[in-house]
Amino acid sequence: MYLKPKIHNIKDIKNLKRYKNIYYLGNIDLLNSLCFTIVGSRKITQYGISVVEDIVYKMCKNNIVTVSGFVEGVDYHVFKETLKNKGNHIICLGYGFDHFFKNIYPQFVKDLRLFFKNDLLTDLSNILILSQFEFGLPPSKWTFPKRDELLASVGKGVLVVEAAKKSGTFYTVKRAFKENKPVYAVPGNIFSPQSAGCHFLIKEGFKKNRALLYSDFTQLINYFGVNNKQDNLKNKKIMVFDKVESTILNVLSAEPIHFDDILVSVKLNSSKLNILLTKLEIKGLVRRVNGSYFVRKY
Repeated sequence: MYLKPKIHNIKDIKNLKRYKNIYYLGNIDLLNSLCFTIVGSRKITQYGISVVEDIVYKMCKNNIVTVSGFVEGVDYHVFKETLKNKGNHIICLGYGFDHFFKNIYPQFVKDLRLFFKNDLLTDLSNILILSQFEFGLPPSKWTFPKRDELLASVGKGVLVVEAAKKSGTFYTVKRAFKENKPVYAVPGNIFSPQSAGCHFLIKEGFKKNRALLYSDFTQLINYFGVNNKQDNLKNKKIMVFDKVESTILNVLSAEPIHFDDILVSVKLNSSKLNILLTKLEIKGLVRRVNGSYFVRKY
């Protein structure tokens, strides 16, 4: 670690007052911004990735700070998409700071280093890394539930992208309910175990507290009274599509579709379709998965 974490006594930020000290690196002022926590399964599906790409892109365009827990799956994609869209991000660790760069999740380290100048982590204006744990404390079964509660306290609300029926995500959800914060859950495939937890939160929840069914970013914008900057930007993008590109985009969805199935739907030759899909990838509107499958972004 190139920078020494600081200790901050947070007494003036609501819902964080119960923490005597917080260790941190980066821009502590991000805590005073509109922050929203996105959580979910470590075993993220392609559907979950599409949801994260959509919501994080729109949050970044509306200057909403994303918050995640820095492990695989949903957390990783929230982190990566926020950096990709030049947004602000808060990371909550489930261990002491000295374990932060011990190659626990090397893909995070690689992306984080690429984001900063000269590989020295000297510019932390867009990032805040928090830990409630003292130096030397390794990750364990009891530290992560505590981390999950911190995630709920930092954000003004919580969005559950994907979760199994028995999920650590529920620690975050329960804490958010306790703090009277809105909790949204993304509905998914009824046959997917990674959506079972979301369906449980929407249908049953905990002690009469149920999650709101998330269906559109406008829900969040309206709740927090933020003017949706994304609408105008998205409309301008659509104006530059030609008829064939629009046809391809209409065929695609958040679920992976095989190249051959797209070919049948749009009635193009394979080389022409391949060129157009590549162009849409470059525009950031299509993502290739597992070689010959494609999903639509945003």
